[in-house]
Amino acid sequence: MEDLSLKQQQEMIAVCATNPAACKEKYGDIPAKGMLVREAIDRVLGADVPSAMKNDMSSLLAQQIEAEGVVTSTEFASQIQNCYGID
Repeated sequence: MEDLSLKQQQEMIAVCATNPAACKEKYGDIPAKGMLVREAIDRVLGADVPSAMKNDMSSLLAQQIEAEGVVTSTEFASQIQNCYGID
């Protein structure tokens, strides 16, 4: 599962770091969903689940934070380019 998760994360970064519109179309609004992801992780951490599953939650949170950073910085860079006519 970890290998699949890392592969998906790399694919998401490749799309979102280069094309904000394609990123939003494929993955939705990642920053806006951030709180929902955190709430879901909190529920799992408070549930009676195997410790291995709880350990995976910290990796999932790190991936969410990375995804939010990629999307936010790419969108910000795009806005700066549009504002100042930079190619």
